[in-house]
Amino acid sequence: MHEVYYRVLIAQAHHSATEARIRASQDLESERIEQVKFGSSLELESIESRAQLLQAKQELLTTDLQLTDLKLKLNDLMGLPLTTVLDLDPVSAESLETCPLVECVTTATASHPEILEARAEVAKAEAAVRLAKTDIWVPDVEAFGRYSYQNNVPFLARSFGTFGIHLGYDLFDGGRKRSVKGEREAQLAQAKENLARLADEVELAVPTAHNKLQRTQQMLTCRKRLWLCAPSRTACCSKNSCKGPR
Repeated sequence: MHEVYYRVLIAQAHHSATEARIRASQDLESERIEQVKFGSSLELESIESRAQLLQAKQELLTTDLQLTDLKLKLNDLMGLPLTTVLDLDPVSAESLETCPLVECVTTATASHPEILEARAEVAKAEAAVRLAKTDIWVPDVEAFGRYSYQNNVPFLARSFGTFGIHLGYDLFDGGRKRSVKGEREAQLAQAKENLARLADEVELAVPTAHNKLQRTQQMLTCRKRLWLCAPSRTACCSKNSCKGPR
């Protein structure tokens, strides 16, 4: 979102600078026309100033289209209606501080949804492996209880209850249990590999986005300086056009 925000600010600064160029070109064209009438300037110079004006107007239209697309994208990222009119403050962009690269990578790997899901899958697979290892040597345990009634044996009570625990171990079932253990270990290895792959992707994407953000901030600073220099350029063009050719 920060990248789109800075791109909007850059487009706005470029739009302002282009408008200043158009005003300077219009003034220059008017002065060149007057100079051509009085013979103090060549008609070729008037044609060149008109071409520069048309080029600046075309650049302004392109910037308008780019600015509209960026604002729609920014509205979508912020969850606002696409028709929301945004008035961005360039000053607030300077107050936004980006985190150091190492901290950004750590935060991203600790909070990325896919990485969190992959870690949960690894924990689940590790628990399945521990259960499979335990199942190899732990016997089957069953608890039972029943109620009986008899009247054939005179020395026993007619009604009585029986409770107990049954322990059983199948000596010939070790192969199946080891096969299950191997399957669980394979699932664990696959889950760890998936986690490592996602972590590598995030660790690669974060520096790329961080570098893009820094370049965008530098571009924004350059556009601001260009916009601040636009009035001076306009004054210089008017001054040079007033002097005329030597």
